[in-house]
Amino acid sequence: MKRAGWIQTAEWRNYCIYSGRYLPREALSAEHVIPFSLGGSRATVINVSRSLNNGKASKIDARLCKDQMISNARFHAVAKGHSKKTPQHIIKGATVWPRGEPIPNSDPRYNLELQHGAYPIVYDTKTGRNINETIAPDTGFIIYDWGVADNSARVDFGIKTFLGIGWKCFGPELLKACDCDRLRTVLREPQSNESSPVVHPVLFWTPFTIAPEGGERHILNALEPIVKRGRKTTILMRKVPEHLEWTVCCLGMVVSTIYVPLRKPLLGGDVQEEGGILLTVTKDSLVPELISPLQIKLGDHPVAVPVKTRVPKEGPKRNDEC
Repeated sequence: MKRAGWIQTAEWRNYCIYSGRYLPREALSAEHVIPFSLGGSRATVINVSRSLNNGKASKIDARLCKDQMISNARFHAVAKGHSKKTPQHIIKGATVWPRGEPIPNSDPRYNLELQHGAYPIVYDTKTGRNINETIAPDTGFIIYDWGVADNSARVDFGIKTFLGIGWKCFGPELLKACDCDRLRTVLREPQSNESSPVVHPVLFWTPFTIAPEGGERHILNALEPIVKRGRKTTILMRKVPEHLEWTVCCLGMVVSTIYVPLRKPLLGGDVQEEGGILLTVTKDSLVPELISPLQIKLGDHPVAVPVKTRVPKEGPKRNDEC
Protein backbone atom coordinates (compact mmCIF):
# COMPACT_ATOMS: atom_id res chain seq x y z
CA MET A 1 0.00 0.00 0.00
CA LYS A 2 1.46 3.34 -1.05
CA ARG A 3 1.95 6.33 1.18
CA ALA A 4 -0.54 9.13 0.67
CA GLY A 5 1.99 11.96 0.54
CA TRP A 6 1.35 12.30 -3.20
CA ILE A 7 -1.98 14.04 -2.36
CA GLN A 8 -0.02 17.19 -1.63
CA THR A 9 1.73 17.32 -5.02
CA ALA A 10 0.70 19.91 -7.59
CA GLU A 11 -0.42 17.25 -10.11
CA TRP A 12 -3.16 15.78 -7.91
CA ARG A 13 -3.83 18.56 -5.42
CA ASN A 14 -7.11 19.68 -7.00
CA TYR A 15 -8.31 16.29 -8.23
CA CYS A 16 -11.72 15.05 -7.01
CA ILE A 17 -12.01 11.26 -6.87
CA TYR A 18 -15.83 11.45 -6.65
CA SER A 19 -16.25 13.35 -9.91
CA GLY A 20 -13.01 12.34 -11.66
CA ARG A 21 -12.25 15.99 -12.47
CA TYR A 22 -9.68 18.61 -11.63
CA LEU A 23 -11.42 21.51 -9.89
CA PRO A 24 -10.40 25.00 -8.79
CA ARG A 25 -9.51 25.29 -5.14
CA GLU A 26 -12.67 27.20 -4.28
CA ALA A 27 -14.80 24.35 -5.70
CA LEU A 28 -13.30 21.81 -3.26
CA SER A 29 -14.22 21.07 0.34
CA ALA A 30 -13.15 18.62 3.05
CA GLU A 31 -15.22 15.43 2.81
CA HIS A 32 -15.46 13.06 5.75
CA VAL A 33 -15.52 9.81 3.78
CA ILE A 34 -16.42 8.12 7.06
CA PRO A 35 -18.10 10.78 9.22
CA PHE A 36 -17.46 11.16 12.94
CA SER A 37 -20.97 9.86 13.59
CA LEU A 38 -19.91 6.50 12.06
CA GLY A 39 -16.50 6.25 13.69
CA GLY A 40 -14.49 8.38 11.26
CA SER A 41 -11.67 10.76 12.17
CA ARG A 42 -9.15 13.17 10.63
CA ALA A 43 -7.68 10.13 8.91
CA THR A 44 -10.81 9.64 6.80
CA VAL A 45 -10.94 13.17 5.34
CA ILE A 46 -10.13 14.05 1.72
CA ASN A 47 -10.82 17.02 -0.56
CA VAL A 48 -13.61 16.56 -3.09
CA SER A 49 -16.10 18.55 -5.13
CA ARG A 50 -18.00 20.89 -2.82
CA SER A 51 -21.30 20.25 -4.66
CA LEU A 52 -20.96 16.45 -4.46
CA ASN A 53 -19.86 16.67 -0.83
CA ASN A 54 -22.85 18.78 0.17
CA GLY A 55 -25.22 16.75 -1.99
CA LYS A 56 -24.97 13.04 -2.69
CA ALA A 57 -22.13 12.23 -0.27
CA SER A 58 -23.82 13.76 2.77
CA LYS A 59 -27.16 12.16 1.84
CA ILE A 60 -25.54 8.70 1.77
CA ASP A 61 -24.19 9.22 5.30
CA ALA A 62 -27.53 10.50 6.57
CA ARG A 63 -29.42 7.53 5.09
CA LEU A 64 -27.00 5.05 6.62
CA CYS A 65 -27.26 6.67 10.06
CA LYS A 66 -31.03 6.06 9.93
CA ASP A 67 -30.56 2.33 9.26
CA GLN A 68 -31.96 0.61 12.38
CA MET A 69 -28.89 -1.53 13.09
CA ILE A 70 -26.41 1.27 12.38
CA SER A 71 -28.45 3.65 14.56
CA ASN A 72 -28.30 1.07 17.35
CA ALA A 73 -24.50 0.83 16.99
CA ARG A 74 -24.20 4.65 17.11
CA PHE A 75 -26.33 4.76 20.27
CA HIS A 76 -24.26 2.19 22.16
CA ALA A 77 -20.95 3.68 20.98
CA VAL A 78 -22.19 7.23 21.82
CA ALA A 79 -20.82 8.27 18.42
CA LYS A 80 -21.37 12.02 18.19
CA GLY A 81 -21.18 13.84 14.88
CA HIS A 82 -20.29 17.47 14.20
CA SER A 83 -23.35 18.58 16.18
CA LYS A 84 -21.83 17.00 19.32
CA LYS A 85 -25.29 15.72 20.24
CA THR A 86 -25.61 12.35 21.93
CA PRO A 87 -27.17 10.00 19.34
CA GLN A 88 -30.69 8.74 19.96
CA HIS A 89 -32.02 5.38 18.89
CA ILE A 90 -35.75 4.96 18.45
CA ILE A 91 -37.03 1.51 17.56
CA LYS A 92 -40.22 1.91 15.58
CA GLY A 93 -43.07 -0.55 15.13
CA ALA A 94 -42.90 -2.50 18.40
CA THR A 95 -45.69 -4.80 19.62
CA VAL A 96 -46.52 -5.15 23.33
CA TRP A 97 -46.00 -8.63 24.81
CA PRO A 98 -47.37 -8.95 28.37
CA ARG A 99 -45.52 -11.48 30.50
CA GLY A 100 -46.99 -14.98 30.54
CA GLU A 101 -49.16 -14.48 27.47
CA PRO A 102 -48.75 -16.13 24.04
CA ILE A 103 -46.72 -14.34 21.42
CA PRO A 104 -49.09 -11.68 20.07
CA ASN A 105 -49.91 -10.87 16.47
CA SER A 106 -48.12 -7.90 15.02
CA ASP A 107 -49.56 -4.59 16.24
CA PRO A 108 -46.64 -2.23 15.52
CA ARG A 109 -48.07 0.86 17.20
CA TYR A 110 -45.31 1.55 19.73
CA ASN A 111 -41.97 3.34 19.43
CA LEU A 112 -39.19 2.66 21.92
CA GLU A 113 -36.65 5.40 22.64
CA LEU A 114 -33.66 3.62 24.18
CA GLN A 115 -32.00 5.04 27.28
CA HIS A 116 -28.52 4.31 28.64
CA GLY A 117 -28.90 2.32 31.85
CA ALA A 118 -32.66 2.77 32.05
CA TYR A 119 -35.96 1.39 30.73
CA PRO A 120 -36.80 2.74 27.25
CA ILE A 121 -39.36 5.49 26.83
CA VAL A 122 -42.44 3.96 25.18
CA TYR A 123 -44.69 5.99 22.89
CA ASP A 124 -48.08 4.92 21.57
CA THR A 125 -48.17 6.23 17.99
CA LYS A 126 -51.98 6.10 17.88
CA THR A 127 -52.42 8.41 20.87
CA GLY A 128 -49.07 10.18 20.73
CA ARG A 129 -48.61 9.59 24.48
CA ASN A 130 -45.83 8.25 26.68
CA ILE A 131 -47.25 5.07 28.24
CA ASN A 132 -44.42 4.17 30.65
CA GLU A 133 -46.62 4.81 33.70
CA THR A 134 -49.39 2.52 32.47
CA ILE A 135 -47.47 -0.62 31.51
CA ALA A 136 -46.26 -3.33 33.87
CA PRO A 137 -42.52 -3.33 34.67
CA ASP A 138 -42.06 -6.84 33.22
CA THR A 139 -43.85 -6.09 29.95
CA GLY A 140 -41.88 -7.10 26.88
CA PHE A 141 -41.92 -5.89 23.29
CA ILE A 142 -41.50 -7.67 19.96
CA ILE A 143 -39.98 -5.84 17.01
CA TYR A 144 -40.81 -7.91 13.94
CA ASP A 145 -39.02 -5.75 11.37
CA TRP A 146 -36.11 -4.39 13.42
CA GLY A 147 -33.45 -6.08 11.30
CA VAL A 148 -34.56 -4.65 7.95
CA ALA A 149 -31.44 -3.01 6.51
CA ASP A 150 -31.29 -0.08 4.11
CA ASN A 151 -29.20 -1.96 1.58
CA SER A 152 -29.37 0.90 -0.89
CA ALA A 153 -27.57 3.15 1.59
CA ARG A 154 -25.16 0.35 2.51
CA VAL A 155 -23.99 -0.33 -1.04
CA ASP A 156 -23.67 3.41 -1.75
CA PHE A 157 -21.60 3.83 1.42
CA GLY A 158 -19.41 0.85 0.50
CA ILE A 159 -18.64 2.35 -2.91
CA LYS A 160 -18.13 5.82 -1.47
CA THR A 161 -15.60 4.52 1.05
CA PHE A 162 -13.86 2.45 -1.61
CA LEU A 163 -13.37 5.56 -3.75
CA GLY A 164 -12.51 7.91 -0.89
CA ILE A 165 -10.35 5.71 1.36
CA GLY A 166 -9.00 3.87 -1.69
CA TRP A 167 -7.86 7.21 -3.12
CA LYS A 168 -6.25 8.13 0.19
CA CYS A 169 -4.40 4.80 0.34
CA PHE A 170 -3.50 4.10 -3.29
CA GLY A 171 -3.71 7.42 -5.11
CA PRO A 172 -3.38 7.28 -8.92
CA GLU A 173 -2.88 3.49 -8.73
CA LEU A 174 -6.59 3.26 -7.93
CA LEU A 175 -7.45 4.87 -11.28
CA LYS A 176 -5.28 2.34 -13.10
CA ALA A 177 -6.57 -0.69 -11.21
CA CYS A 178 -10.35 -0.30 -11.56
CA ASP A 179 -13.04 1.47 -13.55
CA CYS A 180 -13.74 4.37 -11.19
CA ASP A 181 -16.10 5.98 -13.72
CA ARG A 182 -18.53 3.07 -13.40
CA LEU A 183 -18.38 3.26 -9.62
CA ARG A 184 -19.13 6.98 -9.74
CA THR A 185 -22.19 6.17 -11.85
CA VAL A 186 -23.50 3.85 -9.14
CA LEU A 187 -23.32 6.71 -6.63
CA ARG A 188 -25.77 8.64 -8.79
CA GLU A 189 -28.25 5.80 -9.30
CA PRO A 190 -30.65 4.13 -6.82
CA GLN A 191 -29.91 0.54 -5.85
CA SER A 192 -32.29 -2.31 -5.10
CA ASN A 193 -33.05 -2.88 -1.40
CA GLU A 194 -32.40 -6.63 -1.56
CA SER A 195 -30.01 -8.84 0.41
CA SER A 196 -28.88 -10.63 -2.77
CA PRO A 197 -25.90 -9.32 -4.76
CA VAL A 198 -26.39 -6.06 -6.61
CA VAL A 199 -25.44 -6.63 -10.22
CA HIS A 200 -22.68 -4.75 -12.02
CA PRO A 201 -20.38 -3.01 -11.59
CA VAL A 202 -19.91 -4.45 -8.09
CA LEU A 203 -21.30 -7.37 -6.12
CA PHE A 204 -22.72 -6.46 -2.72
CA TRP A 205 -23.48 -8.57 0.35
CA THR A 206 -24.63 -7.90 3.89
CA PRO A 207 -22.59 -10.65 5.60
CA PHE A 208 -24.78 -11.02 8.69
CA THR A 209 -27.74 -12.15 6.53
CA ILE A 210 -25.88 -15.16 5.11
CA ALA A 211 -26.81 -18.39 6.87
CA PRO A 212 -24.34 -21.30 6.98
CA GLU A 213 -25.16 -24.08 4.53
CA GLY A 214 -24.53 -27.75 5.13
CA GLY A 215 -22.92 -27.05 8.48
CA GLU A 216 -20.10 -25.04 6.88
CA ARG A 217 -19.71 -21.36 7.56
CA HIS A 218 -19.94 -19.05 4.55
CA ILE A 219 -16.67 -17.18 3.96
CA LEU A 220 -18.45 -13.86 4.54
CA ASN A 221 -19.59 -15.05 7.97
CA ALA A 222 -15.93 -15.61 8.76
CA LEU A 223 -15.17 -11.96 7.98
CA GLU A 224 -17.35 -10.69 10.81
CA PRO A 225 -15.03 -11.61 13.73
CA ILE A 226 -12.09 -10.30 11.68
CA VAL A 227 -13.49 -6.80 11.12
CA LYS A 228 -15.21 -6.35 14.48
CA ARG A 229 -12.78 -4.65 16.85
CA GLY A 230 -15.01 -3.58 19.71
CA ARG A 231 -16.72 -0.28 18.86
CA LYS A 232 -14.02 0.74 16.38
CA THR A 233 -14.50 1.39 12.67
CA THR A 234 -12.52 -0.83 10.31
CA ILE A 235 -12.09 -1.68 6.62
CA LEU A 236 -10.91 -5.06 5.35
CA MET A 237 -9.34 -5.16 1.87
CA ARG A 238 -8.99 -8.76 0.69
CA LYS A 239 -7.38 -10.28 -2.39
CA VAL A 240 -9.78 -12.48 -4.34
CA PRO A 241 -9.52 -13.61 -7.98
CA GLU A 242 -9.79 -10.59 -10.33
CA HIS A 243 -11.47 -8.52 -7.61
CA LEU A 244 -10.81 -6.60 -4.43
CA GLU A 245 -13.16 -7.53 -1.62
CA TRP A 246 -13.96 -4.43 0.43
CA THR A 247 -15.73 -4.82 3.80
CA VAL A 248 -16.70 -1.83 5.92
CA CYS A 249 -17.52 -2.14 9.62
CA CYS A 250 -18.67 1.01 11.47
CA LEU A 251 -18.66 1.10 15.28
CA GLY A 252 -18.66 -2.70 15.49
CA MET A 253 -21.53 -3.16 13.00
CA VAL A 254 -20.80 -4.67 9.58
CA VAL A 255 -22.15 -2.28 6.94
CA SER A 256 -21.45 -4.11 3.67
CA THR A 257 -19.06 -6.12 1.56
CA ILE A 258 -18.54 -5.19 -2.08
CA TYR A 259 -16.48 -6.87 -4.79
CA VAL A 260 -14.76 -4.44 -7.15
CA PRO A 261 -13.44 -5.81 -10.47
CA LEU A 262 -9.73 -5.03 -10.95
CA ARG A 263 -7.65 -4.56 -14.08
CA LYS A 264 -4.47 -4.94 -12.03
CA PRO A 265 -3.74 -5.84 -8.37
CA LEU A 266 -3.94 -3.10 -5.76
CA LEU A 267 -2.51 -4.90 -2.75
CA GLY A 268 1.22 -5.56 -2.66
CA GLY A 269 3.13 -8.82 -2.88
CA ASP A 270 3.32 -9.14 0.90
CA VAL A 271 -0.43 -9.86 0.89
CA GLN A 272 -1.26 -13.49 0.08
CA GLU A 273 -4.09 -14.51 -2.24
CA GLU A 274 -7.33 -14.71 -0.20
CA GLY A 275 -5.55 -12.69 2.51
CA GLY A 276 -5.78 -8.96 3.01
CA ILE A 277 -5.14 -5.81 5.02
CA LEU A 278 -7.30 -4.57 7.86
CA LEU A 279 -7.41 -0.79 8.36
CA THR A 280 -8.46 0.38 11.82
CA VAL A 281 -9.54 4.02 12.10
CA THR A 282 -7.90 5.84 14.99
CA LYS A 283 -7.95 9.50 15.94
CA ASP A 284 -5.40 10.58 13.34
CA SER A 285 -4.40 7.53 11.31
CA LEU A 286 -5.48 4.40 9.49
CA VAL A 287 -3.56 1.57 11.17
CA PRO A 288 -2.98 -1.38 8.80
CA GLU A 289 -2.62 -5.02 9.87
CA LEU A 290 -1.72 -7.95 7.64
CA ILE A 291 -4.36 -10.70 7.53
CA SER A 292 -3.49 -14.24 6.42
CA PRO A 293 -5.87 -16.53 4.47
CA LEU A 294 -5.83 -18.96 7.41
CA GLN A 295 -7.01 -16.28 9.82
CA ILE A 296 -9.92 -15.46 7.55
CA LYS A 297 -10.82 -19.12 7.08
CA LEU A 298 -10.86 -19.69 10.84
CA GLY A 299 -12.45 -16.35 11.60
CA ASP A 300 -9.66 -15.43 14.01
CA HIS A 301 -8.76 -11.92 15.06
CA PRO A 302 -5.82 -10.51 13.10
CA VAL A 303 -2.26 -10.60 14.35
CA ALA A 304 -0.73 -7.17 14.84
CA VAL A 305 1.79 -7.43 12.00
CA PRO A 306 2.08 -3.98 10.39
CA VAL A 307 2.48 -3.84 6.63
CA LYS A 308 5.64 -2.22 5.36
CA THR A 309 4.05 1.06 4.39
CA ARG A 310 1.51 3.02 6.40
CA VAL A 311 -1.08 5.61 5.68
CA PRO A 312 0.37 8.87 7.07
CA LYS A 313 -1.06 10.14 10.33
CA GLU A 314 -1.65 13.65 9.03
CA GLY A 315 -4.83 14.32 7.08
CA PRO A 316 -4.93 16.31 3.84
CA LYS A 317 -4.19 19.99 4.09
CA ARG A 318 -7.12 22.34 4.24
CA ASN A 319 -7.99 23.99 0.97
CA ASP A 320 -6.66 27.35 2.10
CA GLU A 321 -3.33 25.73 2.92
CA CYS A 322 -2.83 24.03 -0.47
